[in-house]
Amino acid sequence: MIELNNNLLIGTGRDRACYYHPQDPQLCIKVAIRPEKQTYREKRYFRLLQKQKKDIALLALYRGTIETNLGLGALYDLIRDDNGHVSPTLTEAIRSKHINADQVKQLSAQLKDYLFSEVISVRDLSPNNVMIQTHQGILRPVIVDGVSNPGVNPLNIRCAVLAKYFLRRSWTTFTSKLQRLLHD
Repeated sequence: MIELNNNLLIGTGRDRACYYHPQDPQLCIKVAIRPEKQTYREKRYFRLLQKQKKDIALLALYRGTIETNLGLGALYDLIRDDNGHVSPTLTEAIRSKHINADQVKQLSAQLKDYLFSEVISVRDLSPNNVMIQTHQGILRPVIVDGVSNPGVNPLNIRCAVLAKYFLRRSWTTFTSKLQRLLHD
């Protein structure tokens, strides 16, 4: 059993808290803080993406489950820069001036091209759920949360037309949040 505590806490979302894995610096552990189905949805969707041989290079991958003192935890890749530091979220990178408006535009275009060409559904596409990783000296966006069916209908992720419809809706919300961040 893995012992988690507040010293390992990375952040807390609506449904889950995310912790550094105390024994593996390449992983994080997400634990439900209230009844949620997000991990189950993500786990099933990642299996589908792998079965369909999708490019999953810009996603923090689900790696299984582990028992913790706080309940069952879901293991995910912890996104780190080339220097070993945890990559900042897009929100953090903008607020700290780690990236400028032109870079935000480039990274957003890269993310949009990736999601639409691979037809990857994201339930909660938010600047808080995208990390900006320095990988081999180049900035790239990596989605770390919310990769799953945007609704209850299983066809939403199996039918490209439906998947793209929901992706366009998610993208509109994402760009609105991004614009607010850039003008704060």
